[in-house]
Amino acid sequence: MSEKETLRVRLNNHDEIIVSTLDIYKKLLLFFAFILNFAFFTALFLLTHAPNFILLIFIVWILISFFFLRRNYLKLSSAIIKGDVLFLTNTKGKTTIVYIDCVKKIQRSNFFQLSLTSIKYYIDGKRQKALFISDRKITQQPSFIIRFTKHYFKNKKANL
Repeated sequence: MSEKETLRVRLNNHDEIIVSTLDIYKKLLLFFAFILNFAFFTALFLLTHAPNFILLIFIVWILISFFFLRRNYLKLSSAIIKGDVLFLTNTKGKTTIVYIDCVKKIQRSNFFQLSLTSIKYYIDGKRQKALFISDRKITQQPSFIIRFTKHYFKNKKANL
């Protein structure tokens, strides 16, 4: 069976489909990127005796990097699909239940051996975002599973 047929059968049976998991490796990845960035600019700061305006630029860069990585770390999630509901669990352990129709935008980008998938969804009129990290080599990427599920239930509702 092809990937689409397998997903279609599992969706018809209302089986639990694991979209993405959140293991220690993935949690520590963004934290490691922050530490590496901080160490690089600290070493650059210590090795160079540059004018004050260049040092100010480096300090601002460190702060921007910290807030960017911190924000993305908090949005890092794992996901499970059961029926037309998406269960998201973030790094804090908070679980959010989202209907697959509420997912508005799905983006995927590749970075070396990693695939980064972000979804934007609306709950109670507020736009939320979740980020998934997966291995680039796996065949069923989170973006593929969520898009297929969304398309499947959209067609199923149209047929009724």
